Amino acid sequence: MDELHILVARAQHGDQRAYDRLMHRFYALATGYGYAQLGDWQLAEDVTQEAFLCVHRTLDQLREPAAFPRWFRQIVHGQINRVQRKPRVPTVALAEATELVADEAPPVTLLERQEDHAELLTAIDSLPAAQRTVVILFYIGDYSQAIISAFLDIPVATVKTRLHYARRRLKEHLTAGAVTPQKMRMRGASKAAEEMLTTRVMRLFRAIVEDDFATAQALLAEDATLANAKGLEWSDFWHGEVAAIHLAVIYRCKALIDLLLAHGAAINQRQSSNFSVLHFTVNMALAGVISDAEADDLFAFLVARGAVPDIVVYLWRNDLVAVRALLAADPTAVNAVGVMHATPLCHVTDIDVAQLLLDYGADPFQQLDHPWCKEHCADTPLRWAASRPENPSFFRFLLQSTNTPIDIHLAAALGDVATTVQLLARDPDLLEARTQADHVLLADFTPLHVAARYRQPAIAKRLLEQGADPNATTASVKGMTPLQLAVMYSAGDEDDIRIDVPKLLLAHGADVTIRDQVRRLTALEWAEGSYLADEKGRVEVAKLLREHQSCHQPTYCLPT
Repeated sequence: MDELHILVARAQHGDQRAYDRLMHRFYALATGYGYAQLGDWQLAEDVTQEAFLCVHRTLDQLREPAAFPRWFRQIVHGQINRVQRKPRVPTVALAEATELVADEAPPVTLLERQEDHAELLTAIDSLPAAQRTVVILFYIGDYSQAIISAFLDIPVATVKTRLHYARRRLKEHLTAGAVTPQKMRMRGASKAAEEMLTTRVMRLFRAIVEDDFATAQALLAEDATLANAKGLEWSDFWHGEVAAIHLAVIYRCKALIDLLLAHGAAINQRQSSNFSVLHFTVNMALAGVISDAEADDLFAFLVARGAVPDIVVYLWRNDLVAVRALLAADPTAVNAVGVMHATPLCHVTDIDVAQLLLDYGADPFQQLDHPWCKEHCADTPLRWAASRPENPSFFRFLLQSTNTPIDIHLAAALGDVATTVQLLARDPDLLEARTQADHVLLADFTPLHVAARYRQPAIAKRLLEQGADPNATTASVKGMTPLQLAVMYSAGDEDDIRIDVPKLLLAHGADVTIRDQVRRLTALEWAEGSYLADEKGRVEVAKLLREHQSCHQPTYCLPT
């Protein structure tokens, strides 16, 4: 623990090996804690992986590296709460227990046969939650009492007390034979950490990133199933799950791609967002990671090895001849759900291309049932277009194509000042009208929220001049005010930074101290936090908010 603060500090400054060591040190701790709360080892491992993803994103926010154990436990606990709120999916019964490791003999000496393992684990499951947690972390996780104390944020004396009473109860249960063995699989947490984190999968992924052919070859020779291994990639280009062959494509390692294929890797396998090797290739070109010429070369290389393009690949490559040929052969492809759990119409922004898809029968109202689509109010292609504030002209085209009436909220999104003024003249109450759940836009938005989200200063100016509330909150997006939304959407390209809407809101009384209802952040904290660090323009809006705060600090004068 003495060097923990150094390890955390290094990880905060981008040292991947330090981060890996943190994972190795705390993986079993988190998994054991998760199992103690959830009673399901598989769910506990899922919780741990999600927690480490969160750590990767937010580690720079930890101000005191020595506080990492307590801070990390809070993250794990949050993930446990998330799992507990979800309906439990039935799973196959777990089997095969492993040995417990401890400094003291009592429970461990009973583990001479497999049946004893299961009996002891069942006995542990019967302990009170507090005792169960320390027993799992101490015996199965093989953690010291000091580390458990730091992680749980309780005194060492409390850890000792809980262990004492837990041992006594375990002896009573086991000697009395009162506990029926429970079928469950529970790898030792230390062993799980070893297998998950210092193992062949992580070494293979590191070898791919470093283009280390020899190491990858040796690993695959030892275990060919690694060719289809999956893991997490966290880089500037991609955040999330990938298979080994996807990673080799992302890092353009042709020799490793062939090596993986030779050991049985599936060339057309997809990751959780339905990206194939060809989707990664084309997307890297669209993102500017590689040149068009490099993408064409890699594309041809992969197709020669059996990669099959789908309609989205052709759309992203702007190969409309291939799109027409594919649709002529299979008209149903125009509404097929694929990449990012969406239909092809969701993946185009060019009006002429969209018209081509519509001519072939693309349905702007097709329901996209994936939870992500529903959560982000992008559960139809039309709503998908509405979720892109940076492309109002394409959104307008789809609205016209579907004969969707333009109400005050849509007028605000499109920057249609004339229609906005006309509608308000007819009905002044529309100034604070809220979108309903079935609206094309997010629900519970006032027109001013819409103007802030879609960066429409002319609309915002009209609404504010007529008395729109700059501090109204919306339940749809974390209980945010128009100012917080304006901060969220103030950044664009380097030449397209917008702070005019935040300026208008501040000039009309927007309260900079209001916190959103989920993360509890002010507009300035949103602007300065790492949550939006991958976008540009935050410096300008943060500067604006700081200047406003400094000019509006209350001053106190002595009475004369």
